[in-house]
Amino acid sequence: MAFLSTGPIENNPVNGTRPTQQVTVKIVNRSVESVSSISIQGYYLNAGTRVLYVNEVLPIAANQVITKNYYADLNGFEFTFVIPDNLADLNNPVQVSVWGKSSSGQLVTAHRLVSEELIGANNGGEAGATGATGPAGEQGPPGATGPAGEQGPPGATGPAGEQGPPGATGPAGAGAGATGPTGFTGLTGATGMTGAGLPGPTGATGLTGFTGATGMTGAGLPGPTGTTGIGLPGPTGTTGAGLPGPTGTTGAGLPGPTGTTGAGLPGPTGTTGIGLPGPTGTTGAGLPGPTGTTGIGLPGPTGVTGLTGLTGLTGATGLTGATTTARHLFIGNNTLGTFTADTEVEFNQTLVDNGAPDIVLSSPSSVTLLRGSYWVSWNISGGLATGGTAMSFALRNNTTLIQGGRAVNSVAPIAPQTISLGADLIVSITGATGTINLYNDGDDANVTSIGGRLAAQLSIMKLSD
Repeated sequence: MAFLSTGPIENNPVNGTRPTQQVTVKIVNRSVESVSSISIQGYYLNAGTRVLYVNEVLPIAANQVITKNYYADLNGFEFTFVIPDNLADLNNPVQVSVWGKSSSGQLVTAHRLVSEELIGANNGGEAGATGATGPAGEQGPPGATGPAGEQGPPGATGPAGEQGPPGATGPAGAGAGATGPTGFTGLTGATGMTGAGLPGPTGATGLTGFTGATGMTGAGLPGPTGTTGIGLPGPTGTTGAGLPGPTGTTGAGLPGPTGTTGAGLPGPTGTTGIGLPGPTGTTGAGLPGPTGTTGIGLPGPTGVTGLTGLTGLTGATGLTGATTTARHLFIGNNTLGTFTADTEVEFNQTLVDNGAPDIVLSSPSSVTLLRGSYWVSWNISGGLATGGTAMSFALRNNTTLIQGGRAVNSVAPIAPQTISLGADLIVSITGATGTINLYNDGDDANVTSIGGRLAAQLSIMKLSD
């Protein structure tokens, strides 16, 4: 079932005259064998209110073209169209166009809507195939570097590198410059061969820790060497003004035990003695002392975050859901005569019948419905013989009036004119089944089939279970 709409159309006066005075609706059934129908409703838009002023249902024969003209000298208007599906043509063959015309019959371009421009023109069709995936966009800038992770455990100590050659001595500066800060101690070079006897190869020396404080020079033999301190080195003391004193002779004994590590920062370096240097003592013959403990270095900076990887391929499109056809019954009466008061309207024509088992014409005047919700539209084309009487019809469930299903008109049309009386509503059947009928609850009505309309029409479509 297709629901089409022009949407609200503005038609305010220009220089005292509204652009569109009349609306022409053209309807064509392109099927060569299927009969269809269309419900037309027109609304005028006035001061924020949407008021129905056109309401009719038209049968459309195969290959038939219908032209309808409607009054449209209004500040705003809207037309809607409901076209049922047809089992014989899954693609609905009925097309509609709307044309605004001036008082002289000229087309108003701004109020021209062909079939494909109507709102909802493509509802009910199958979805087209998914288009090819477009090229990937350019890679965005690298994201901000994330926070540094927790410090990992210290890595294993690497082997000591070979000692490089001593650098060339730079030129002497003019006067004594300020003493720079002490640099970090370099890696210890490989120990050379000992003179007396061929000692075994020395193991790889670990990284030297931070230099501890220099002890005071003793007057006797040197004391044991302290263990490496863990604090930062203190500032270097100023250089003394005298010549260096003599170097003491090297002791011949084995080195003493290593002292415990001091807990404070290293103290300042003592001033250099003022004596001339003495002769270099002979090298001791003792065994080398124990290797110092490995220093604890700070971890290096975190590396730059790598580029984001490319976006993965789009997944395959899912299967299209199954399409279903709405259940629909469209019946009519082509009588030229009288519908007697207080009787049910009987129908002698079936225009569309694909409603079973949900919608079944169970007698000439009754339609049986299964549980569910239904869209129901009825229309009577006729008039009254005299004024002061009422032309009134109502839609009933058995003998109970269905709310919103009654329409009344007490104005007698001027012969040979007729009036169109009808209603559109949603009907809910809550029990297992329900039986509806169209009942004349007014005075005798003179009815006729004229202008493509039947004397009586009833269209029922199922919306949901």
